[in-house]
Amino acid sequence: MPYSFVDLLVAVRKDPVMVTQQLCRMRLLAIDPGETTGIALFLNIQPVNQFELKPRQVSGVIEPVASLADQIASTLNRYREIDVIILEDYRVYKWRAKQHTWSDLHTPRLIGAIEYIASKEKIPIIKQPAHVAKQFCTDDKLKHWGMYISGLKHARDAVRHGCYYLLFNKEILKHVPKTVNI
Repeated sequence: MPYSFVDLLVAVRKDPVMVTQQLCRMRLLAIDPGETTGIALFLNIQPVNQFELKPRQVSGVIEPVASLADQIASTLNRYREIDVIILEDYRVYKWRAKQHTWSDLHTPRLIGAIEYIASKEKIPIIKQPAHVAKQFCTDDKLKHWGMYISGLKHARDAVRHGCYYLLFNKEILKHVPKTVNI
């Protein structure tokens, strides 16, 4: 694997000026929603903070979703001026439909709560299917890029989504801030 993440980003984007002068100004929050939610904050096209959120352990689904939503809102408060949220999307695939029978559908409820919070804060959300980021941004690549943190599986999945967005989103320049206030 000869490329660092920045080298790969420049090669894929074919525009070193865009990468060094525009994309590096972005502040993005990547989220892998679930019962354990992975979070990765990217500044200067690198994940600078990776962590996982877990809800309070209570029965039912409303309290855990509300707990995670509150923690995500607190994260947005702590890291002001997020330009975009990258969110792993959730789909019920035909071959997994039986697994969802009688499910409380925790993850889609959490996604709805995140969408509401982002809407209130006027932060755009980009959704990505789980498989695209996981297939391209493998553990080996994350290790090579210095982005792999052992023991934080869901945070690594959030990092994968942030990296994939930076590398391949065609409308990324819509989310680059005009000025920098870090």
